Amino acid sequence: MKCLLCIAFLFLVSCKLVPPNVEVCAEINPVQGYCTKTLSDDERMVFGEDWLGLKRNSLVVPNQSYAEIKAFLLKVCKKSDDCDFKKTEQRAIRLENRTDKRLKAYEDSVLR
Repeated sequence: MKCLLCIAFLFLVSCKLVPPNVEVCAEINPVQGYCTKTLSDDERMVFGEDWLGLKRNSLVVPNQSYAEIKAFLLKVCKKSDDCDFKKTEQRAIRLENRTDKRLKAYEDSVLR
């Protein structure tokens, strides 16, 4: 199950302010997760108690909810003079692709 921290996407909106490079995570299995940063390529695997603690202190958003929030934010960005829509959209896609790629690699390794 892929779960992302929706709040992190709020920071992806590329307005005149520089968005923070915050961590978003996806669960690989109940005791293991994958985390990446919103703007950089920093990533890490989180295991055991560290992952359980991180999950307890996180906001989990179902994929459909994330998709709706992302669509809304992109719509608002597109209408705003202060937001670079193309850059914002590219950041969102890059973040999703990195996370999907890592989760698929894990699934493939488990199925072998």
